[in-house]
Amino acid sequence: MHYHHSNGQPVTIDIHNQLNAANTTDTIIDGGGIITLNGLGLTRILNFNRNDFRYSTPVLPVQRLTFINGYCQDNNGGCAIYQPLGGTTIVIDSIFQK
Repeated sequence: MHYHHSNGQPVTIDIHNQLNAANTTDTIIDGGGIITLNGLGLTRILNFNRNDFRYSTPVLPVQRLTFINGYCQDNNGGCAIYQPLGGTTIVIDSIFQK
C-alpha cells in the first residue's frame, strides 16, 4: 500500500477503529514521509496477527510513516502496532509519538 498524494503535502489520517493487516500475505505500507496515522487516543492503530507464533511470515514492512495517539486497550502493549503471534514486522524510517 503506497499513498500517492498529488501535491506532496503532509496528510493526517484519523483512525477510529484499528486497521487489520493481512495475516496470510506480505503487505508493505509506505507513507512516503508525509502520512501520519492518528489513533486519536481512542484505538490501537494497526493490528498484525498471524495467529501462529511458529511462522515468521507474512512480513509487514511499514516505512516512512508517523504513528501518533495510539491507545492500548489492555496491558499487552502495541498501541501503534500490535503483533502478538507470528509474522514479522519491519519498521523503516518511521516515527512513533504519544
